[in-house]
This record gives sequence, structure tokens and C-alpha cells, in this order.
Amino acid sequence: MSTLIIDASERRVQRLKDAQLQRELYSGKKKTHTVKNTFIVDTKRFIHFLGLTTQGKVHDLHLLELDLPLDEYLFQCFEILVDLGYIGIDKLYEIKELVIPIKKTRKAKGQPKDELTDEQIAFNTNVSKRRVIVEHAIGSVKRFDILKDVFRAHLEFYDNIVIQTCAAIHNLAIKY
Repeated sequence: MSTLIIDASERRVQRLKDAQLQRELYSGKKKTHTVKNTFIVDTKRFIHFLGLTTQGKVHDLHLLELDLPLDEYLFQCFEILVDLGYIGIDKLYEIKELVIPIKKTRKAKGQPKDELTDEQIAFNTNVSKRRVIVEHAIGSVKRFDILKDVFRAHLEFYDNIVIQTCAAIHNLAIKY
């Protein structure tokens, strides 16, 4: 069975002068202005899908919904590995096998602190060892200075062209 690993990645952009655009591009998670892309990678670090660039504050699962229509059965033949940002993906897409880490429950007020069992910790460790491939692929794409530094170009769709070119170079390096 083929395995696909899904993740999203943010990268910094220059703060714009327009107040409305500033609010759209501000990512509270990174405390800076960012844009975001979805990556779908196989176990050999080959990037099969790169989503369009969008504002950084969009949630990972919603970004995947925007990039891939819900009526398509894209994942029904694959084992899918995701992180906790994709909780609920199995309700949106038909997936043959989904591997997602176990989330620690939140502590309720006045209740004892819930901890993961040793088996759950071992399972999460195994999942993250398998998912590290997508992080390596994203890191390989982001090694280019144009993506590593704050992106200052303001031409329309230029940020898409830049990351697609870097991903293509990454895939070319993997293939040969």
C-alpha cells in the first residue's frame, strides 16, 4: 500500500502597508506575517502536490479543503499520515487508512491531569518517526534563500511561482 504524508508549511512575507492585507496575512501562531502552502509527499520525499499560496492564519485542514475538492476520492487507495492539525480529515475525505497521533485530552477544571499511556506515547513516537519525511522535504524546498528569508516581492502570483519552482528543483534532485 502506498503512503502519502500531508503537512502545511508557513513562510514569512514582508508586512504590507495596507491595514486590511496586514490583518489577513498576520499569523498569530508565528507572531509575524506569513503565507502558507499544503504539501503532499510520498515516503521517498517526492512532492506529489503543492497547494496554492494562501494567508498564514488559515488552519491546515481548511487549507486542504480549499486546495482539494471534497467530492474527489483522492485518498481511498492510500495510507495517509497527518499531524494533529488534520483532526477530522476522515470525515471529509474517503481514506483507506489514516494514521494520526493521539491527542492528549485537555485538563478540565478541578479534574486530575490526564496523561498519555506508555503505549500511546510509543504510538505517537512511531507516527512522528514516519512523518519526519515530509518535514525533510519541506526543509529541502525551504533551503533556497528566496523562501528562507522574508519574501519582499509584491507581484501577483509571484509567491506561487517561486515555491513551485523550488519544489520542482527539489523533485528533480530526488529523481536523479
